[in-house]
Amino acid sequence: GLCLGMSHRHSRKVGLALSLSTGRVSPQFHCKHDDLFETRRKSSGNPPTHSMWQAKAGFVSAEDIRSDLQFGQVTETVHDRSQDEVEEQPDLPPLDDDDATDPDTSEMLAMNSERLLKRFLRYVQIDTTAQEGAESYPSSPGQLELGRVLVEELREMGASEIEQSECGIVTATLPANVENAPGTVAFNAHLDTSPETSGTNVRPQVIRNYGGGDIVLPRDASKVIRASDNPELAELIGKTIITSDGTTLLGSDDKSGVAVIMETAAWLLEHPELPRGRVRLCFTCDEEIGHGVDHVDLKQLGATVCYT
Repeated sequence: GLCLGMSHRHSRKVGLALSLSTGRVSPQFHCKHDDLFETRRKSSGNPPTHSMWQAKAGFVSAEDIRSDLQFGQVTETVHDRSQDEVEEQPDLPPLDDDDATDPDTSEMLAMNSERLLKRFLRYVQIDTTAQEGAESYPSSPGQLELGRVLVEELREMGASEIEQSECGIVTATLPANVENAPGTVAFNAHLDTSPETSGTNVRPQVIRNYGGGDIVLPRDASKVIRASDNPELAELIGKTIITSDGTTLLGSDDKSGVAVIMETAAWLLEHPELPRGRVRLCFTCDEEIGHGVDHVDLKQLGATVCYT
């Protein structure tokens, strides 16, 4: 799958695996993070019981992702490994037996992993580093810039009630397509990245058909994701992995979450035949420096529950 990532300190709260190739969610594992140039996995047998789960990005099937991406400073790497050497990966369990056997449902559940990858690569190249001690909110102008990008994309996909507040918080609505929906579900991710490592001039490295072994980050050979330290890399053979170039963080915390929520919104709007209640989206600022919810208006958000 596509290794999107998030920070290690959040990973202990994750108990969901999201397969965007099937659209199914499974209470197994895992998340990846890149902010310290590492890759780790947190596994759990059951989903956490938090009222707001830290459910970020999991694995995305990248088998159909084409290599024609043109995102300025994206490094493309393809490992030379014959197909018969690639370890077969088990599928995530289906939601139920009917979904597993119904070809129409399976086709409907397929999500656009190529478009998801493009979103992610686009977002990480906008510098949204949170600034400790800043007198403004948000603490860095890049967060406003990324918010404006999201507003435009939400308009293009047909979302409604799209707003970017003076504090940079972006909200939008996917209207219910059924009557008497019992409540409103919100999805939240934050736009800022950690100030602990530079987020300026992020150059993603896209490694396709990973062949195993250590991953050297291309612009700093001293930064190596070692297979001996990260045994879960063996599970990604034949898959696509994204890292930074070694001079910056990648920004998967939380632009992986931003990309997944945006792609999910687009997918839901493209599938009006799938019944849904009202869905709200909320993208916040300055989470990394402890101010992520300072300016969230819960009444304006109008959600019954929120997944973050």
